[in-house]
Amino acid sequence: MSRITEAGVQQALNALCNGSLEDTALIDLHLVDMLHREMQMSDTLPARIYTCNQVLIRTISERFRLMRTVLMLPMPDEADTLQQVFQAIQRDAQTGNAELLAWGWLYYRFVRVDLQITPTQFSWAAGITTRTLRRYQQRGIARLTLHLIDQEQQKSQAG
Repeated sequence: MSRITEAGVQQALNALCNGSLEDTALIDLHLVDMLHREMQMSDTLPARIYTCNQVLIRTISERFRLMRTVLMLPMPDEADTLQQVFQAIQRDAQTGNAELLAWGWLYYRFVRVDLQITPTQFSWAAGITTRTLRRYQQRGIARLTLHLIDQEQQKSQAG
């Protein structure tokens, strides 16, 4: 089984955000293998990287959606304007829920790359410092890493 670390997850997220076809430690996960087969992708490095990115995108989106559901908050619409997204971030910050802000930052930074929200912009909208945002990002990456480890163990035991 591939070893999943926070550093490896961070590397994969950076490659995803930058749009690079960088081979990462996560590419050999059972999670990636199973989704790769399900998506009927070709067995090439770029296709495996794409699948690995999809695992990250789906996991972050799912965890962010779950947090919002628990807190009875609507999921942002993909058609929202940047101004509407900043208002949603402000509402999220008003909950005082650090987990929500951690998953929210991962979502806006690595899933909604089309919005090009910078750490400074997110921090401003959330009413926090960029230093606090870095702590939230580390918390989010730690949670994402644990979730991926759990998923990987389940998938490798299943087959």
